[in-house]
Amino acid sequence: RILKPGGTLRFVTDWLDYAEWALERLERTPGLRRVGPADQDWFAAPADHVVTRYEEKKLGDTDPIFLEFKKST
Repeated sequence: RILKPGGTLRFVTDWLDYAEWALERLERTPGLRRVGPADQDWFAAPADHVVTRYEEKKLGDTDPIFLEFKKST
């Protein structure tokens, strides 16, 4: 309800089980659709992604996973 129509939600994590958990819930959320094909490369960072200090620490169990959704207009 907070995301405006046409708005983009980006989710990034370096924990595989958290990415799978989030993907399952985001795909069930009414009004959200995944950007790109369903089999898109989870590890492909958007061109405008800024690496954070936390991401540089590499504390997770995988390389960063990127999920992107758009809210219906």
